[in-house]
This record gives sequence, structure tokens and C-alpha cells, in this order.
Amino acid sequence: MTTAYTISEKCNSSEEWTMLSFKPDLAKYGMECLEDDTVSLMKTCVVDLAGCLGNRGEVELNGTRLPIKTFEDYVKLYPGTSTGIYEKVNDKWEIFVCLSDGQFKQSYLWVFVNALVDNPDFHWQTKANLTTTDKGIFGSPCELTHESLKRKDLQQKYPDALTNLRLLTDYGATVLHGVDARKMSEHPRLRGRTYDFIIYNFPHAGFIGDESTQAVINKHRELVRGFFLNVVCMLSPEGQCHVTHKRKAPFSQWHIPKLAHECGLGLIECADFNGYV
Repeated sequence: MTTAYTISEKCNSSEEWTMLSFKPDLAKYGMECLEDDTVSLMKTCVVDLAGCLGNRGEVELNGTRLPIKTFEDYVKLYPGTSTGIYEKVNDKWEIFVCLSDGQFKQSYLWVFVNALVDNPDFHWQTKANLTTTDKGIFGSPCELTHESLKRKDLQQKYPDALTNLRLLTDYGATVLHGVDARKMSEHPRLRGRTYDFIIYNFPHAGFIGDESTQAVINKHRELVRGFFLNVVCMLSPEGQCHVTHKRKAPFSQWHIPKLAHECGLGLIECADFNGYV
């Protein structure tokens, strides 16, 4: 650059920041102003920075603070990422995986990675390409937990699940994961709200032993009882609760209608559910 325009402003002793302002030397490159594509790229970089920092800092764009507090907030700025798998592996690795838009047959997944690399090496001063390839995998391991892998197994078993969830969100539904059915009335996103319909498809406390043993049956009954107790305070005055379940033994021993009655709910009807007995 032939001429530099740089202004440095430091904070007070009680604060921790330094602001650097600059103006590009447009005349050197025969330009009168920055092109729209360049400005858009710079704005994108600012948003990327906010996504990488998370709650470790606040980022403003043109005087407006960006509402990005976590890596998940950043990822969900992209269309179609309202449902997916998020894993915070450790303090240096965060991963989010979801279905892609399906425009290319060979590309079915979007993988977002936020990694803190120790002593990184780059191809050039622009730092466009990371060249760190040591055996330490960037200085820290990225090992997915069993729960994360199990979620991937479930998605392989039910390949249409994410597509169905995306369809629900497209229709304006709110999709929540990891909600305890026995405590859902206290969930921050559900507390104080009432619903016309609450549906529980095939409640199950997990594969913890032989389904026919009384101890396992009691575990399932405790789950359903806790669900019904929450439903009572979440239904609107004319609201309904629907539960889909198998009727043959040992599932019939859960006595779901009786549990509902004990929790203050009245039975309307028992109807067949196609494909299940």
C-alpha cells in the first residue's frame, strides 16, 4: 500500500480490548470503493468469527451486536440446520452434523467443525489453507462419545427421521431434543405453556433388561406416570393426550389407561394403530 490509514484506540486500564480502524488504499488498485462481493465476504468473516468465539466474546457488525452466543447459534444461521446432531467433544472441539439440501447426489451431510488448533501452520500469510498435519491431530484429540455415535446409528436405522423433523420445522413447529418426559413442564421452552394436543409415540424407558420382568415393566410405568403428571398441567381445558403403544404382552402389563386415570386423565377411546398390535 502506498498510503496507510490506521487508527489505534486503547481501552481504559480496567478493560481488556484494543480497537484498530483502517481504510484500504483503493487508489493503489484503481478502485473508488470496495466491491459488493468483497464487502459481503468481509461481513461473512465477521459472522464466522462470532461463531468461533461463542460466549468468549461479543462481536458487532456495523454497530449491531450479533446474536450469536454459541457455535450452535452460528450453525443455525444456515437454512436447513434446525435439526441435527451437535457434540461438544471438549474445550477445543465442537461438531454439528445435519442433512444437506440434497442438490448433489454425492453430498448428503453438512459437517460444521469448530476447532481450536494449537500452534497452527498456514500455507501463506492470507491463512486461507491450514497445513498442520502432525500426529497429535492439531494438538488435541477429537473422540466422539458413545451417545453421539448411538444417535448416528438411530439415524441410519430411521433414515427419514431428519427429513420428517425438517418438514415439521418448515410448518412452524418447534423441535426440541433431550427433553425428559417426566419433567417436561419445567423445561425452559415449555414452562407455562398449554397445548390442545400432547402426543407420546411409543414411550420407552430404554433397553435395561428383559421386557417381561416386573422390574423393567415398573421402570416403563414410572416413565409413563411421570409423563401423565406433566400432561395434566400442560393441556388446555379441552385438550387431549394421545399415546401410541403396543397392546400385546408384556406391554399390556403397563396398564396405560389405569395410569392415566390415576393421574387425573379420563379415557376417551382405544383405537387401532396400523402396523402394531
